[in-house]
Amino acid sequence: MKIGVLVTALIATAIFTGCATTRQTDQADGPPVAAAWDIAVFSSSDPSSANIVLIDGTADAPSRAMHVRMFWRPRAGHTPMDPSATNSTVTYMLFEDNKVAVYGGGGLLKPSGKLTRSKITARLANATLRLMDKTESFTGRPKHARANGSITAIRDSQQTLALLHQLQTVVSGRLGYPRIVDNSNVRSAMCDLRSVAQTIE
Repeated sequence: MKIGVLVTALIATAIFTGCATTRQTDQADGPPVAAAWDIAVFSSSDPSSANIVLIDGTADAPSRAMHVRMFWRPRAGHTPMDPSATNSTVTYMLFEDNKVAVYGGGGLLKPSGKLTRSKITARLANATLRLMDKTESFTGRPKHARANGSITAIRDSQQTLALLHQLQTVVSGRLGYPRIVDNSNVRSAMCDLRSVAQTIE
């Protein structure tokens, strides 16, 4: 049974195409791509930050996955609501056979309601991603992507941590070397965001 999560990506650089649960088009000006996820969980240790993990498939055999790490909560009148505003890192992983492509970047995550709830809904806006790593034989992947959409996830701190560890194991195994999936280090995350901005410019 699919958990109620919707993520949309701009078609011009849509990395969500090719998945069984995805409506897709090859037109650059076409409608958004809709993606449903089998697993959608989150953890939050304070009122301002959160980890969200989305997986299509199972943890040990995913077809794609996404990790969104929010470092601070946007505040009306304090957070600039423009395309350059970011408060979260986004890691998107696409799996096929024994191959994997890893995209990373940042965007603005705007939760509705308190993070202390058992279920949250948040809006991911203007997430700019670029191809960070991939299995050498995984060809034909776009180098850049943008993602926008709504995310609904259920609170489960233990499962969130376990899924991040499992994804890191799967990704590292397919790449053949260690690859960190959990971008919890603020300094590294901000470096990633600056790198993405420079690439887009």
